[in-house]
Amino acid sequence: AHGDARLLEALRAEVRGRAMQSGLFLGHMVGNALCARPALGWFGRLAATRFGAERGTIDLKRHGLIPIVDLARVYALKGGHAAVNTVERLRTAMQAGELGADEAHNLIESFEFIGALRLAHQARQIDAGIPSDNLLAIATLSGFERVQLREAMRVIGRVQALLRQRHLQ
Repeated sequence: AHGDARLLEALRAEVRGRAMQSGLFLGHMVGNALCARPALGWFGRLAATRFGAERGTIDLKRHGLIPIVDLARVYALKGGHAAVNTVERLRTAMQAGELGADEAHNLIESFEFIGALRLAHQARQIDAGIPSDNLLAIATLSGFERVQLREAMRVIGRVQALLRQRHLQ
């Protein structure tokens, strides 16, 4: 991209201002942030895909990273924050008092943990000459990783429940 960066910032500021004032738009963003569910099943257990070629896997991007990115976007738009990085958005929302410190820190740690799992998984695939994907087989996780991933998914579910409670009732 080439051009005057001030034009981009002016456009972003205009969009932020309009989004912040549009209850309808924010409502749709909240709904979108609640669509991508964490990979949890009954009793808070990790829920792997049960059928087909993806059986026994969790899509780390779809069920882990995207829900956190979407939550961070909602808080950034709601607060009119300029941050575009997910971690920055969560920190800014925490500093503004829109997201509790525990929720923000836990989401950040979950985002970083799931991202690291995804990168390690993709690196192993590349090393093996296999096209990389986001589908991590639960059976390949250590007990520690399984516990951490389950807790990360629970964090996502709890913050989604808070968002649902605050904005859809």
